[in-house]
Amino acid sequence: MNYANIKTCNIENGSGVRTCLFVSGCTHHCKNCFNREALDFDYGAPLMRRYSSGSLMNAGRATLPG
Repeated sequence: MNYANIKTCNIENGSGVRTCLFVSGCTHHCKNCFNREALDFDYGAPLMRRYSSGSLMNAGRATLPG
């Protein structure tokens, strides 16, 4: 799996401050898609195995509730 972007201080995608992982690849191809470059499953960089353990997902949890 590839990822398109990781935002570690994100307030646009839900309440509170959170870490957001944007993965690559989509089959919907919506007419008004704001992220067309990430439609390709090969876009971005490989998500390394060490991140899949949850360490990335828990990055901001200790300081800010989300």
